[in-house]
Amino acid sequence: MGYDPTTSLVIEDSTAGMLAAKAGKMKTIAYAGGSHAHAANLRNVLQALSPDALIDDMADLPSVVADLTG
Repeated sequence: MGYDPTTSLVIEDSTAGMLAAKAGKMKTIAYAGGSHAHAANLRNVLQALSPDALIDDMADLPSVVADLTG
C-alpha cells in the first residue's frame, strides 16, 4: 500500500491480526471489548502478545491513539 509499517498503527481483536502487525513492526492496540471477547478469554490472550496498548472500550481509542502517536 506504500506506507512505512513502522509508522502504522493497527487496532486488532484477534491473535492472528496482532501477530501479523507485530511481525510487520507496526504499533498495536489490542481491542478486547467485543461481544466475543469474554468467552474466548481474549483480553488475557491479547495482553500476552504485548500490544502497545490494550483497550476494552472504543471510547478510549482517541486518547490511546494520541498517546501512541504523540
